[in-house]
Amino acid sequence: MAKTTTEVSDHQTACREIAARMSIEPKNVIAVVELLVDGNTIPFIARYRKEATGGLDEIQLRQIEDEFEQWRTLQARKATVLKSIDSQGLLTTALRDSISACSDIRTLEAIYLPFKPKRRTRGELARQRGLQPLADLLIGQGSLTGTRKEIVRPFVSQDK
Repeated sequence: MAKTTTEVSDHQTACREIAARMSIEPKNVIAVVELLVDGNTIPFIARYRKEATGGLDEIQLRQIEDEFEQWRTLQARKATVLKSIDSQGLLTTALRDSISACSDIRTLEAIYLPFKPKRRTRGELARQRGLQPLADLLIGQGSLTGTRKEIVRPFVSQDK
């Protein structure tokens, strides 16, 4: 599967960050990530691709794999958050920049929290349909004048 130029550039940026954190040559990290993306396993890379990885051991390879997976997860979550906020019509340039600059999932979720859609309960849906007065009437347990159908009729209609 062919990779886009942007995807390769993003992978290289992530690899440079991982290399800096682990004090490893960026070219070795890039080689490991490319091998992992192509479907190679850690034991295979450690045994048969030492020349490409600069002799990294399985522990280092596993750490690179974990950090790259965290980076991928963060990128996917950023895209979801941006799409959600944009669909609400609340995405500003400053907000987009702060989301793009996030390097940690917790920070991203903290930024997203005020924009996160709230779950709608059945009670909220009933209130939106104008059934709150009926609920208050039933909860009050007072004596009702008329039959059930007469009491409920003003609150029930095809459009509600």
